[in-house]
Amino acid sequence: MEEVPEDVFRISKVGSASSALITMEVGMQSSQSQVTFQLDTGAECNLLSLKEYRRATGDVDLAQVKRCSHKFIKTYTNERYKILGSTALPTWRHGKRSVLQFNMTEDDLAPLLLYRTCIELGLVTISDCDSPSNSSGIKDSPSIGVTVGIADLLEEYKDVFGGLGDLPGEYHIVTDDTVPPVVHPPRRVPVALRDQIKEKLDEMVASDVIAPVTEPTEWVSSMVVIVKPNKLHMS
Repeated sequence: MEEVPEDVFRISKVGSASSALITMEVGMQSSQSQVTFQLDTGAECNLLSLKEYRRATGDVDLAQVKRCSHKFIKTYTNERYKILGSTALPTWRHGKRSVLQFNMTEDDLAPLLLYRTCIELGLVTISDCDSPSNSSGIKDSPSIGVTVGIADLLEEYKDVFGGLGDLPGEYHIVTDDTVPPVVHPPRRVPVALRDQIKEKLDEMVASDVIAPVTEPTEWVSSMVVIVKPNKLHMS
């Protein structure tokens, strides 16, 4: 079985003792949706437990959560916690609205706000720094070699990994009248492949990828057949 790479997000703490805490409304502006967050400038993701998410948003069935696998949280003591999914949520602090991306876990961990979020929301300021920063005043984090899991990529972008990949509308091909038409002779194909080729052509006709032409035409391109393991590629 092929090993799937993992995403690992590091956080500094899993509890809220002796920490800087703030309260924000999550999902909706209501006293019932208030969540107390720990400011963790060492964290690499915003974190929310499923228990707090369900309570604050009312999304008991997790309909708004994009599920994932092969993603984990790793603490400074090398403890690992599985990330169940992620979602973007509106939040309010003193009436100011922001949309934040959260990773969620089934474990009862303290809700966290990462360094970048703390800076962008004005919760943390840097008064003296020797390292260069980008235009937003946020220090660039060094690469930690995080790789994206293949299963998560296929799930997140499943709309481009399925179907024909056709685009809506019609496209008209314009040819240059100064270029003389070319008619290529048909290439010979092995007898053993003829049934497979006919089946594939019928399939492409049924899917409106190609259409039969039964009358003479000025332009003719010969068909190219490439045999791959368990697959026949035609162009």
